[in-house]
Amino acid sequence: MRRFLFFMRNHLIKSQTLRIAFAVSAFLMAQAWISPEFFQVPFTVNGRVFVASKPAEAAVILKDAGFRTGRGRLLDVDGKIIKRGVGPVGEIKINGDPGTGKEIITRDTVIDFSLAQDVTEETTTSVEDIIKVAKVSGNGEYTVVRRIGAPGRKKVVRGATSGKLVSAQNLSEGQSMLVARTDERPEKVVALTFDDGPNPPFTAQIVKTLQDMYATGTFFVIGGKVTRYPEAAREVGASGFPIGNHTFSHNPLDKALEEGISAEIDGASNVLSQIMNINTTWLRPPYGAMSPLLKAVAEAKGYRIIRWNVDSHDWEAASVDEIVSNVTAWAKPDSVILMHDGGGDRANTVQALPRIIQTLREQGFAFVTLDQLTK
Repeated sequence: MRRFLFFMRNHLIKSQTLRIAFAVSAFLMAQAWISPEFFQVPFTVNGRVFVASKPAEAAVILKDAGFRTGRGRLLDVDGKIIKRGVGPVGEIKINGDPGTGKEIITRDTVIDFSLAQDVTEETTTSVEDIIKVAKVSGNGEYTVVRRIGAPGRKKVVRGATSGKLVSAQNLSEGQSMLVARTDERPEKVVALTFDDGPNPPFTAQIVKTLQDMYATGTFFVIGGKVTRYPEAAREVGASGFPIGNHTFSHNPLDKALEEGISAEIDGASNVLSQIMNINTTWLRPPYGAMSPLLKAVAEAKGYRIIRWNVDSHDWEAASVDEIVSNVTAWAKPDSVILMHDGGGDRANTVQALPRIIQTLREQGFAFVTLDQLTK
């Protein structure tokens, strides 16, 4: 009997312990179900403790914690973003070992992380011209440069990518060009002429050079090119430089019949009038090819034919130096100089023109229109 009572007492104690243990376990499970803190995952980044709501990849956890992963950015000299994803990559170590960012971060993981680094653009240092404003006096018919002048020079630091100015230091002041407009005809004059345009962008570049250097020139335009590039034609027409007729299609006219000659001249004349609002009395035959019939037809229409006596040979794909030499070595007083803004790539002509103007001025020449030349 005593044995039975002892057995029952021990059994009841064990059952009660199991019931208590089960109750505690159920309570903890309920707490886990209703409390997100149960799932929180503490981890350390560079010595600081953070808490994630659940295990996740290292890169995701770092991003959620406010760290910028991946590559850095390229910044300009003012700190503005030029481009993303170009700087050094942030490095991750998981528990002391190199990581990829794909590792699953669990409780008490230690992350060592170097931030993605931004990079500021490099700078370049160069010496640039300081353009001096020309001093112009008088209001006569002829433009004569009394002093050629020279640009100043400055040392400039710029952002290599953005081109933004960092600093500038003047090295020399330079001299302004002295320009006189006078009614007295200069002793030595030449006329620059440009054929086969309009031809973007070269026509506009030549116009700007002439304007910037206080020179002048006559543009012999092709009617077909005017219809093809009407805006470029209007721009050169609006520049105030003289315009000449170079026929409609640039076909040689030395063997053409009267009807064909008239069609070419009149076709270009009509286009110049309609698109450019210009009427001209100057005619340059294509290739300079002449015939008595062409001369008679042109004169009957009120045209003056003009060819040239100095050829730059820029149409032969000459180099910049060759173009400069071909003009400056052969120019004489009252020369008519042949150059081209059309008919192909005229980058070399554009580069040669400032040197030609400068050199001829140093030789004592002034630049005039064909009307002024033939007075």
